[in-house]
Amino acid sequence: MPGHASTGETLFLQIGRHFTAGEAGLGNLPLAVGTAIGVAVFGSVVFAQVRTGDFTGGFHHALIVQACLPVAFFAITFLLPEKGRPEEEQHGTTSEATADDSGTKPHATV
Repeated sequence: MPGHASTGETLFLQIGRHFTAGEAGLGNLPLAVGTAIGVAVFGSVVFAQVRTGDFTGGFHHALIVQACLPVAFFAITFLLPEKGRPEEEQHGTTSEATADDSGTKPHATV
């Protein structure tokens, strides 16, 4: 189907497809940071219990944390705005700062 990821395509490739070559690293950055934080959090939960010799308990606690995080993230999504900023604001330009038809920038009035 058009617009759908092919079988075997990684999440990094799916996300990266929506960015230009110059933005590709920035597009995958949140996913990479989230992955690193996830490994750190779950590793900390597991090894906090392993220190006491309880391997099974460590994995059990990590699975509980892993099950609770998607629920928390789902609840947080309702706090996000419905629409993003206009395109001009996202790139740091406004209609006053853009060039006019003659190719020159408008002069600031004092």
